[in-house]
Amino acid sequence: MGVWRKSRRKPMKPYVAPPEVAPPPVEHAVEEGLLIARSWTVVEVTNWIIERALRDGASYDAEATQAAVRRELGRMADEQEEYADLAREARQTAFQRRGSARHQHDYRAGDLSALSRRREVYSGLAAELRRVSKDEEFVAAIAESARERAWGDLERAIQAKLDRVLDEPVVDEHYRRARSQRLRWFRDLDLAALIAANPKDGSMPVDDGPNPYED
Repeated sequence: MGVWRKSRRKPMKPYVAPPEVAPPPVEHAVEEGLLIARSWTVVEVTNWIIERALRDGASYDAEATQAAVRRELGRMADEQEEYADLAREARQTAFQRRGSARHQHDYRAGDLSALSRRREVYSGLAAELRRVSKDEEFVAAIAESARERAWGDLERAIQAKLDRVLDEPVVDEHYRRARSQRLRWFRDLDLAALIAANPKDGSMPVDDGPNPYED
């Protein structure tokens, strides 16, 4: 008959809270926010360029694109100012409230410092967005990044469509009839003579002889 022995548990060490990490300076948070805002603006303006090209057939317009950049920066500045107002209102409400929060938006007196910092970050970022929206070099750089990204997206889309078309060649009766003639024409070509006769501007010489691709 086996004997059960009660396992010995090691005594638990008392919980020690990790040291508090000081938040980065407000200026640093604003700089990071501006980097995020810049990336977001590039994406939004890229979509705007593509939409104009596909829907309206519009060519790239540097001035119109830069105006779109300024609109997006202004929109985000308005948004940050609204957030700053909400943080200010939340701080005023939390000032008289004690105890523990019931949910993440239930601010109490212990959240006053965090709410003040949040308001400063929102206000600082809004002011910075207003400033860079008037900076011609900053706006032009965003517009150029959006242009390059838009054309890259369009190029990939067109290439993918062409690849699908080229993968399925159309072979009709005319193609079959002219095939042997095309092969003879290609065999008889004097490639060396063509290269020697090629003008300096790089254009191909014109041959007035019969075209094997025509009936």
